[in-house]
Amino acid sequence: MGYRLPVATVGAMRRHVPSQPLFLEHQDALECALRLRRAIHLGSADRRAEGEAFVEFASTHLEPHFADEEALLARAMVEIEPAELLRAAHARMVEDHRVLAAAIDRLCDASTAPSGEELYAVGSVLTDHVYFERRQLVMLLHHELQAVLADDAAR
Repeated sequence: MGYRLPVATVGAMRRHVPSQPLFLEHQDALECALRLRRAIHLGSADRRAEGEAFVEFASTHLEPHFADEEALLARAMVEIEPAELLRAAHARMVEDHRVLAAAIDRLCDASTAPSGEELYAVGSVLTDHVYFERRQLVMLLHHELQAVLADDAAR
């Protein structure tokens, strides 16, 4: 049997200790996405506040998280010989990050309150992205990701 990373329970799910920060950041992103989707029912001033809160969250959490994920997964992609499905999943992750970064930029540049539909759309993209990473990308990278995370944790 190979070396197994220590695990810890986060909610009802078991996560490998080195991957817990990424998992917990995903939880924060899902909570933020829910607030964005609920903003469709808010007035102009509250939508502006939600948009500003999202931009702040994005600059302090999402953008560094995207950079960490992309660096970690780019390294994993170099260290393994990825199958076509894994290359496609990696490409989708990078494209999702690009789409979300563009949405963040639009919200930063907005001179008026964002529409409820715009906030709902950004929240939906963020939700879909997090679930894609959790349910598909990480499953595809599971064994390879463990090796990269274990190496990072040892440093």
